[in-house]
Amino acid sequence: MDEPFKGTNVKDTFEASLAILERFSSKANFLFMFSSHQVELGEKLSDTASPVDCRYFAAIEAEDRLRFDYQLRLGVSTQRIGMRVLREEGVFEILDKYSQATE
Repeated sequence: MDEPFKGTNVKDTFEASLAILERFSSKANFLFMFSSHQVELGEKLSDTASPVDCRYFAAIEAEDRLRFDYQLRLGVSTQRIGMRVLREEGVFEILDKYSQATE
């Protein structure tokens, strides 16, 4: 599952995702892949004896533009790159130009 419940509020997304992960993790011989930007899920699962194996991709931030090597790392990412992605893709620049044109 990729980003399930992303169309709802953050609290419901967290609670629904956690409920699914807890149920799937209780099954023997079961492989399930789940992607989420809900960092709190990893924190909650690491607080318990959960058999969930968390992995992440890291962004290489030391260059002019973000780069990914697509190597899975153990754990949960602590990177926060959303604002940088918006800047690099020129989203703010486009919005600023549009708002100036309509003033």
